[in-house]
Amino acid sequence: MMRRAFPNAPRANICQICELQYSNTRSIKRTLASLSTSRLRTDTRKQLPSQSLSIRPLARTFTTSRQRQAQQPSTDSPIANHVISRSQGQQVTDPASLAALVDRVTSAFLAQQGIPSEKTTYDALRAVGQIDVDALDETEPLSELRSDADGHSETTNLLDLDGKKQKKKTRAPAPAPAARSPLGKQELVRKISDAAYTIVTHPTVVLTPRILDEYVKIQARLGKPQTLTEIFSLYRLKPLPRNVGGTIRFDNRNPDKVQNAVPARIADRALDAAIAAKDLDSAVGIIANTYAAQPFLRSKLLNKAVLPGMALGLVPAVAYGLASSMSLLQDSMDQSSATGIAFAAILAYVAFTGTIGVVVITTSNDQMRRVTWLPGLPLRQRWLREEERAALDKVACAFGFQEQHRYGEENGPEFQALRNYIFSRGMVLDAVELMEGMN
Repeated sequence: MMRRAFPNAPRANICQICELQYSNTRSIKRTLASLSTSRLRTDTRKQLPSQSLSIRPLARTFTTSRQRQAQQPSTDSPIANHVISRSQGQQVTDPASLAALVDRVTSAFLAQQGIPSEKTTYDALRAVGQIDVDALDETEPLSELRSDADGHSETTNLLDLDGKKQKKKTRAPAPAPAARSPLGKQELVRKISDAAYTIVTHPTVVLTPRILDEYVKIQARLGKPQTLTEIFSLYRLKPLPRNVGGTIRFDNRNPDKVQNAVPARIADRALDAAIAAKDLDSAVGIIANTYAAQPFLRSKLLNKAVLPGMALGLVPAVAYGLASSMSLLQDSMDQSSATGIAFAAILAYVAFTGTIGVVVITTSNDQMRRVTWLPGLPLRQRWLREEERAALDKVACAFGFQEQHRYGEENGPEFQALRNYIFSRGMVLDAVELMEGMN
C-alpha cells in the first residue's frame, strides 16, 4: 500500500551521500592546498625589509591571538601561521619557516643605522626568543612529505576509497620520496641561540641589565649556556658607543665600576642554566665573571656595608650625648668626670659586643656543605666573597656525588680541575675536619 500511495518518493542512498561528502572534502582540501602554496611562493619572493623597518611588527608575530588571525586570514604571513604562542597552547610545525623568521629579525636589526635603543634591542631579542622550540618534534614524519603524481597526499588518496568502483587510471611512476629537511629541532635551537648572540654582540648595542636578563633567559631555555661567560665579560668591558656629529665613536669604560656589576638574580639564573646543561666550564666561568668580579664585590660593599658603617660612625656622638644625660642623674662626682666614665663604658660595650657579632657572622659555617674557607683567610674576605663560595659549593654538589658518605671520592680531570680552582681561590673542597663523622 505504501508503494502505491507514494510511487515517486525519493529514496535515500547512503552511498551517494558518502560520495558527495568525500567529493566535497577533496575539493576543499585541494583549494586550501593551492591557496597556501600560492601564498607561500608570494611570501618567499619578498625581499628583506629596508633599514627603516621596525622590529615591533616582527615581535607581534609571536603574540597574535587566534581571534585576530580569524579576523584577518588573508593578510597574515604564512610564516606567522606556523608560529604559535605558548600561552595559547598552539604548536609550531615548520622549523624551516621559523628559521627564516629568525633570519628576518636578525637582518632587520642589523640593517638599522645608528645606535639602537634599549627597547629596539629588547624587542629583537623577544622576537627570536619567544619561539616555542619545545613544541617541535625531533624529526618530521615522512608520510607528510610524500605525494603522488597528481599532487595529492596520501590522506587525499584515502578519501577516494569511498567503496564504489573506480576506473583504472594510468599514472606515471611514483617519484622517489622527498628528502627530509635537514633543519630539525637542534638546528633551530642553534640558529636562535646564534641570532641572540649576534644581536647582543653588535658593536652599537649597549648592554643593559634588562637586555642581559632577556639574553640569559633565552639561552637558559634553549640549554645553551656556553656564551654566557663571554657576554658577562662584555657587560663590563664592551666599549660604549656615542654618536658625535653623525659618526659613532666608542669610549672605553672602567670594568671595575659598581655600575658594571651583574645583578645577583641574573647570575643565579645563568648558573642554574649551566648546571642544568651539565657544563662545568661554563659554570666556573659564570662564577668568575659575576660573583668573583670586582664590580660585584664593590656593589656588595656599597649596598651592605655603607649604611652600617655610617651608623657605626655616629656611635661616638650618640654615646657622648647619652653619657652627658646620664651624668646629670648622679651627685657623687663632678659632671665632667661622670660624663667621661659613662662615655667610655658605652663605647666599650658597643665595641666588644659588635666585635663578637662580626666574628660570629663571618665564621659561621652552617650554610657550607662541601666548600669551606682556608684557615687564616681574613674575616672581611670571607664576608665579602660569601656569594662566590656559595656558588662554588652549589657547583661541587651538583657535579659530584649526591651521597654525603661519598664526598671526596670523585675522580676525573674535570673534577680535579674544579678542586684545584677552588683551592686557588682560598677555599677547600671537602675539608676532612668538617666532614660528617670527622669532627
